[in-house]
Amino acid sequence: IMLYSTYRKFAFVLYQYNFKDPFRNFLLNLILYLIFLNSTFQRKVRTNIVSMLVLAILMLNSCSSIQEFIAQSNIKRYNAVEDKYLVDKFYILSADGLKGEVPKSLKKEGWKYVRLYYDDMLCLRKRDTYQPATELLSDYLKYYVSTSLTDGVAKRYIKAVKDRGNYIKVYKYGMTSYIAKILPNPFDLGYKYEIPLVNMDNVLIEYDKNGNVVSALVRYHTIDTSAGYLMEQHACLYFGRRNTQDIENRLSNSVFKEFYLKTIK
Repeated sequence: IMLYSTYRKFAFVLYQYNFKDPFRNFLLNLILYLIFLNSTFQRKVRTNIVSMLVLAILMLNSCSSIQEFIAQSNIKRYNAVEDKYLVDKFYILSADGLKGEVPKSLKKEGWKYVRLYYDDMLCLRKRDTYQPATELLSDYLKYYVSTSLTDGVAKRYIKAVKDRGNYIKVYKYGMTSYIAKILPNPFDLGYKYEIPLVNMDNVLIEYDKNGNVVSALVRYHTIDTSAGYLMEQHACLYFGRRNTQDIENRLSNSVFKEFYLKTIK
C-alpha cells in the first residue's frame, strides 16, 4: 500500500511533465491510466505493471529512483520559472527538491501547495468546509464571504507588487469566468466528482508603470461530491510572458472596463 501511495505521488509529478520523446509520453500516460484506474484490476498485478513502466521511465531519464526523478523534475520546473520574485513569496522548495510548501503564515490559514505548473502558474488550495448533506451547498453559496482582498494570500500578493514598484487593479467577481476561459485553471484537471465554481472572488491584476500586465491572482472554487460536499478554494498566480500576453490580448477592453473596481497603489 505504501508503495502504491508513492506511485500516486509520482503520478502527480508525471502529470505536469511533458517529454519531447513520444515513446516516453506513451509510457507516462500508461502509468497514469493504471494508477488511477477504477476497476476490479487486482492491486498486486497493477502495481507490478506500474513498477516495470516506472523503471523504464527512470532508465530513459538516467534516474536511479522515483525520488531522484521527482527531485529533478521539481528543480527543473522551479528553475524555469519566469517570475521567481513573485513565486518565492508563496512557494518554498526543499533543499533536496522533493517537497514544495507554502510559507508558515499561509499554512496557518489552511493553505497548501498544489503544484507549480510549468513556468507560469502557481496554484495553492484551501479547504473551506465539509458538509455531508447536499442541501447545505446552497447555504455555502449564499453565505460565502470573499476574503480575496483581506486574507494572507491577498496581503502577500499586494505587498510583493508594491515592493517592486507596480500597482494592482482590482476587478469584480464576474471577471473570473473570463480568465477561466483563456488561462489554465484547476478545472482543467477534470476530476470526475468536482463541480467548478467561478465569480465568487475578486481578480487582482498587477501592472507595471507602463501599463503592461505583469501577473494576476485569480481564485476558483471546486466542490467534491464523491462523499458529501467538500468545498475547496484555489488561489492561482499567473505570470510569465505567455499568460500575461493572453490577459492583455484575449480579453476585450470592454471586459476590463465593465468589471473594473478600483486600483491599489
